Amino acid sequence: MSSHSPRPRAVGDAIADRPAPVSSDLHALPALLTVAETAEVLRVVRSWVYEHAAEVCAVELGNGHTPPLRIFP
Repeated sequence: MSSHSPRPRAVGDAIADRPAPVSSDLHALPALLTVAETAEVLRVVRSWVYEHAAEVCAVELGNGHTPPLRIFP
């Protein structure tokens, strides 16, 4: 038996292991996706998109307390 623990997986590795996105034609997607649309395409929960907003290059629309996020496909 091995006594070492498995190495943590990178976010990209986890996404690469997932099945194909809902829309395999990225050109059919809108220019900016909502958090819900992004979660559907990546097959993750919405909270994951918020937690990884910087990694998925999310942009904030506006400058209020909690501006909506949009993500480039």
